[in-house]
Amino acid sequence: MTLALFLACSGSISEERSRECAIDEGDFEAWVPADRSSPLPVVMYIHGYNGSPSQVSGDEVAMAAFADAGILLLIPDSPNGSWDVRLSSSTRDDLGFFDAILGAAESCWGIDESRVYATGFSIGGTMAHQLACHRGEVFSASAPISGTFWEPMPESCAAPPIPIRHTHGLADNTWPYEGQQFSPQAVQGAVEDGIAFWLTHNSAPDETTTETDGELTCTIWAGEAEVQLCTHDAGHTRLAGWAERMIAWFNNVR
Repeated sequence: MTLALFLACSGSISEERSRECAIDEGDFEAWVPADRSSPLPVVMYIHGYNGSPSQVSGDEVAMAAFADAGILLLIPDSPNGSWDVRLSSSTRDDLGFFDAILGAAESCWGIDESRVYATGFSIGGTMAHQLACHRGEVFSASAPISGTFWEPMPESCAAPPIPIRHTHGLADNTWPYEGQQFSPQAVQGAVEDGIAFWLTHNSAPDETTTETDGELTCTIWAGEAEVQLCTHDAGHTRLAGWAERMIAWFNNVR
């Protein structure tokens, strides 16, 4: 398998290839900040259905934000456009695949194990929730976008409480806020049901605070680990400035 490795720095991006960091489980892109003098914080971004790493790395504004923050950005690739979730066509153990990517990143560049974060869009958001549930001892926080758990919701997670920031559009027709059923076996979960799961897992109190950030309105529960639900009036999309806002939240919850 191959790995696309890029050295990223503010204002410019240069490309480099490295076979030493490739893994047998699959392909991924790694965007590496120019300053590697200390262990690197990591963001793993998981693309949506039929997406690709190039769709993520093609967002120049977002890539500049990750580079300026000195973040090692890891973007796994799915060979069939999907991930190992309910009714998926993926036959790979994607949690094991992500484990292997982090192992390669540690060997090749050195990572700050106290600052490893997950995010993803749509079904990639489902995987970001899955990582928080099943790899919460590895990831420091998770910020899914426009995708939560498929039904049935998990009953519990073995992982410890983990900060969660879920962002969703109230006009989303691809993954509606209230969820939707395609068949008795295929049901996209409701966003509020996913949040309720995390409130229980993180022992969050009933009390909330509300913050606005541009087009986002965020409801925040404190708990053993913070839970945020950020909504906007648009559809199935990442709002402009999503990377900057996400990075700021990751920095605040570490």
